[in-house]
Amino acid sequence: SVIARKAAQQELAGLEFASGIPGSIGGAVFMNAGAYGGEIRDVLKSAHIVRADGRGEYDATAEELEMSYRHTALHESGDIVTEVVLELTPGNREEITGRMAELTAKRNSKQPVQYPSAGSFFKRPVCYNETNKRRRDTSQESWCRMQAARDFPLEERRFPFSTAAS
Repeated sequence: SVIARKAAQQELAGLEFASGIPGSIGGAVFMNAGAYGGEIRDVLKSAHIVRADGRGEYDATAEELEMSYRHTALHESGDIVTEVVLELTPGNREEITGRMAELTAKRNSKQPVQYPSAGSFFKRPVCYNETNKRRRDTSQESWCRMQAARDFPLEERRFPFSTAAS
């Protein structure tokens, strides 16, 4: 993402996970975008929001937005994020960009970046344990893989993306 690159240029850490995630910062807050162990809620200090009905605006923290895995209270309200304040930490540019490159390589090995894409429509299955960000056990992981293979028999690298090649 543009904002992750700009943060790295300013030697600010915390958005490395967002490198390569397309979209706007408002959209990232709306859905609590994340990848590889990081989420926008981890760095969001506050968001300035305009009510969907046009009858006012307000500021809210991640806690007030009830941010959870790919969800916020904005889903119900339809309110619009117009500005954000992120709380990033000073870091070493080489370490930050190195981590971003590592995550980009990982993403590129698992996602169909060679095709035009509408992005991922994937939300982790129920067997994913949000508390520790790992699958509960290997039998659950196997079950998840079997379910995914049965329900979405696509080449693994293209699942769960909607691409022009699909």
